[in-house]
Amino acid sequence: MKVCHLILKYKYYDDIKAGQKDTEYRENTEYWRRRILGANSDGSDQATRVTLHRGYTSETMTFEIDYLVVPKPEEVDKKIEIHLNLGG
Repeated sequence: MKVCHLILKYKYYDDIKAGQKDTEYRENTEYWRRRILGANSDGSDQATRVTLHRGYTSETMTFEIDYLVVPKPEEVDKKIEIHLNLGG
């Protein structure tokens, strides 16, 4: 089980905590693709959980990743979507 750690601005962290936001977005770059999908091309190293950090404080929340929307690498104008399972 791979956990991806993401630092969020207070506003977005608070929105997720309040249940008003259930999707986090990241740029479609090689850096984020490797962090979220892992180094293996077969998807065996893909993150299954995400720990969200409220800025650079010690306040965190961990969620199961419900599903990912990952555009092709050449679609740099589209974002990677991390859909959170807020119920779990």
